[in-house]
Amino acid sequence: MTPDGSFVLLGLMDGSIQVIDWQTHKLVATLTGHTRDVNAICCQHNSPYCVSASADGTLIVWNLDKLKKHRVLKGHSGAVNDVVFSPQGSLAISASSDNTLRVWDIQRGRRLGVMQSKWPQFSLAISPDGRTLVSGSNMVPILWDLETMTEKVILTSYYGPYHEVSVRAVAITPDGRQIISAGNLIRVWEMKAEYPYSGSLTTWATESGVTDVVITPNGRWAISSYFDHTIKIWNLSDPENETVKTSSTATGDPVKWIGFDSNNEVINLKIKYHRDEFGEDSEWLSTLDLPEKYLDWNYRTKAIVQSHDKGTLW
Repeated sequence: MTPDGSFVLLGLMDGSIQVIDWQTHKLVATLTGHTRDVNAICCQHNSPYCVSASADGTLIVWNLDKLKKHRVLKGHSGAVNDVVFSPQGSLAISASSDNTLRVWDIQRGRRLGVMQSKWPQFSLAISPDGRTLVSGSNMVPILWDLETMTEKVILTSYYGPYHEVSVRAVAITPDGRQIISAGNLIRVWEMKAEYPYSGSLTTWATESGVTDVVITPNGRWAISSYFDHTIKIWNLSDPENETVKTSSTATGDPVKWIGFDSNNEVINLKIKYHRDEFGEDSEWLSTLDLPEKYLDWNYRTKAIVQSHDKGTLW
């Protein structure tokens, strides 16, 4: 979606981009220029420009005021899988299957730097201060210093990668204190001052591979999409999810239902899991999260219905 909320941009497998009016739901324009799948689109704040990344190895800068191509950025030798803007909006960073991240000045159409990795790069997120970049790579997320354009640390364990597949999505909380990486599972990395980008790790159970993950602007919810056509909402602010003090795998609580009480306060239903046992059959505790209190019961809730006056739940 464009920063002003007026358009939704759809990147299609035929290389085109559809511009949809968010209010009328009508097609405004179809932008053509790529020859293969459009993998990502990112818009510059306070500017009419957006950048698209394609499997054809190029990035295209578009002027949305004129609904036309502004310039083409070339240099990658493989598919470009993701693109992000710096918080200041002056730089664009792209991630490619050619094992590189590239930094661009889109106004001048110049490449400012290349960050070389050993593995293909699939996804990107940038810290709120614009100094640190996290990329999703082959089984691991990687942190980069944007000021020096160098690799800082590979997020892994002493025994090897936590992810078993490519890290197809990464995100950073608005306060910059947590990183989320998603592949076969979702993992939350807690920042620690004494050793940056390290700390306790929370593992959230999933039933299929993750295709994307985003964090809401208030930093409370993480929303993930899956290859099995489902979407899950995770509670980032749940105290039980903040740290893992044991060496065994811990699970977060997927949110199965969200509503509002009569005072328009958020209420939600969560399902807890047995430790180290994932999937539908292992769900064992339902928790209704109400303002200032919890209601727990030891059986799985399949559905929930709220009355029109918001005073009763079934």
